[in-house]
Amino acid sequence: MSKFKIGDKIYKPKGYKFNGTVVSVFNTTSGDIRIVAEMDDNGMLHIFNENQLEIRDHSYDYGMNEHKFRAMELVNYYVRERNMTSDEAKNHILDYKILFEVENIPEFIREYWSKIKEELIKL
Repeated sequence: MSKFKIGDKIYKPKGYKFNGTVVSVFNTTSGDIRIVAEMDDNGMLHIFNENQLEIRDHSYDYGMNEHKFRAMELVNYYVRERNMTSDEAKNHILDYKILFEVENIPEFIREYWSKIKEELIKL
């Protein structure tokens, strides 16, 4: 039994970026579950192991900017993995200051993190 079904909106949380839709769920001859997902951007099909993908939050919409999506992804991670409430997760992330305490962090990373924090405040 898979945690995915055809039509689920998914994303790949680690490594290269892949946002898409599940188009097939099947078992290999050895009984392992495989997921075929169609990439949103260009329709490319890719076969994944079940543990490589996560279901995208249903509040995700295609007009959402990447910073808001990443902010929601962070909150969802802490809710799921650390058993925090959404408010606890948001406050924990906003209190996270280590990035700004490290010297020689490139400006584009500081700017990216600042935009994510702006979106967190709006959630």
